[in-house]
Amino acid sequence: MRFKLEDDEKMKNNRINILNQSIEEVEREINVIDLHRYSYKYRTEQEKSHGFRAKKVSLAILEQIRQYLSGNHKKLFQESIVDERKREKLGEIIADYITQQAIVVPGFNADDLLKHILHALAGLGPIQPLMENEDITEIMVNGKNEVYVEENGREYKTDITFSSDEELLEVAMKIVNAAGESLTSAKPYVDCRFPGMRINIVNGLISGLGIVITIRKFAKDLRINDETIVTSGQASREMLDAFEVFVKGKMNILIAGPTGSGKTELFKYLVKHIPDDERLLMLEDTAETRLKDIYPQKHIVPMECRFTSDPSTTVDYTVLLKNSLRQKPTRVAVGEVRGPEAVYMLEIFNTGHEGGFTTGHANSCADTVERLVMMCLRSGMKLEPDIIGKWVAKTFDIVIFQEKMDDKVRRITEVVELVDYENGRVIYRPLFQFIPHKFEKEGNKITKIHGTHKQTGFIRLETAKRLFSRGISVKKIKPLLSEEDRGKISDVSL
Repeated sequence: MRFKLEDDEKMKNNRINILNQSIEEVEREINVIDLHRYSYKYRTEQEKSHGFRAKKVSLAILEQIRQYLSGNHKKLFQESIVDERKREKLGEIIADYITQQAIVVPGFNADDLLKHILHALAGLGPIQPLMENEDITEIMVNGKNEVYVEENGREYKTDITFSSDEELLEVAMKIVNAAGESLTSAKPYVDCRFPGMRINIVNGLISGLGIVITIRKFAKDLRINDETIVTSGQASREMLDAFEVFVKGKMNILIAGPTGSGKTELFKYLVKHIPDDERLLMLEDTAETRLKDIYPQKHIVPMECRFTSDPSTTVDYTVLLKNSLRQKPTRVAVGEVRGPEAVYMLEIFNTGHEGGFTTGHANSCADTVERLVMMCLRSGMKLEPDIIGKWVAKTFDIVIFQEKMDDKVRRITEVVELVDYENGRVIYRPLFQFIPHKFEKEGNKITKIHGTHKQTGFIRLETAKRLFSRGISVKKIKPLLSEEDRGKISDVSL
């Protein structure tokens, strides 16, 4: 009996201890928040325990977040479509919203869910990874079933497609809306400008393939240097030495070639020879060169055109060129001339601002001059073509022609010194030329072109004198002169 009473007492004490422990645990739960219970991981595990296995984010969730962003962060939402820094900020806002609304999608961890939603709402669908690849400089969407890219100079078709015409249209309208533009049946094409890229979109009314999108991404840095230019066969070492002389000697240089030939990249490379203390005004319709990022130590002032629906507030090349004279430039560079602004450019390059640059579309060095003459005539200039041609030949000293050849390699194929323009014909001195001598083929496709860059002519003696007067040494000038003229010069005679 005594043992039974002792056992009962022990059991009673144990119950009291257990009860006290339970009360302490309840008090702790009341006064302390278990953060894990409210974490995304915990919520996901609870959903999994109930048998949910979602593999995609529902349209309802995406629409819920889209409406929140449009209503509360509209400007940031639009700009983040093509601005990586803005997209990072948008990601922080979405992450906070997911937490506040306790949104859970089993099958996704927190980081993957955020990335998926960000791509769906602020990304460009299937081509978003291409946008984020810095080695890709061109993206070409030909309807829903074809996407081509240019990566490190090589153009190829990807295996990326859009699931439907509607998905492609949604991507296109994201871009159009972010740019503040419109794409309609009345206006079936549009140019969209963003920091670091230029996008052209056309719809099915004129493309024949549905929506067609062409994206040009501007490099943040310089992709070529002396070594890559020579080893790739873009130019010879002797040509690079000549280019240094031309730039430092303040010769006006015109870089020409077809679309996609690498004119802008070559121009960015040549800017390295401009002395750091010379003030260069860089005028562009779209800020493509980003020279200040590449050469932060140089005195470079970038200026960009602004296009609006009101002509009185539009700032085109003509306005920039007129205004540039009031900005005390040492040199002026024009991104690309396409129209009447050619007249103002020629005037500026002839008013004491030597050492200028511009680029232009053409099929040869001679064709470049002809195109400039035509631009001046279209501006309403009341002069004979021969007179305008002489003006162009007097303004520009050197024309460099570069093209992307059939083996997909960009090469400078012609360099000339302009001399005159007579009877509708450009008179020039050939300086360098690329001479092909062997072609490798796979079927009918050329896969490799073997050739040599050769010096095919020489600058005039009067040009050599101008270079010397601008501080270029005889040693650097002599390789550009004929044997006859070399014997005529010395530091004294020049």
